Amino acid sequence: MRPTRRQLLRIPLHSFSTENTLLVCLFNARSVGTSRRRSDISTFILDNNIDIMLLTETWLRPAGDEAKIADLAPPGYSVLSFPRSSGGPSVKGGGIAFVLRDSLKQHVSSTSSFPVQHPCFEAAQ
Repeated sequence: MRPTRRQLLRIPLHSFSTENTLLVCLFNARSVGTSRRRSDISTFILDNNIDIMLLTETWLRPAGDEAKIADLAPPGYSVLSFPRSSGGPSVKGGGIAFVLRDSLKQHVSSTSSFPVQHPCFEAAQ
């Protein structure tokens, strides 16, 4: 599945940007492991002039997927990735990432862990 324009949300701004809106998209990637998926996401961001792309279910690992993370960012964008770290290295699934326009980077604080502290965002059955 590829991202679609139905997932775009235009947010009105007051003094945050020189633009009067911020274009945000949320997409459940169900893995960004393939180069085609990463290319589709990157192209969608550029084609739709998205300011912030929120990705869920990236399936990225805490270490070893740096090239895949870099691949998600088209020119002029940066990626903040928060892979799923619980359950050991064999756990598949989970993780979120933010692909944001470089001009917005100064307004985002990045920490070594996801900024909201909560023991679990995913329910296990």
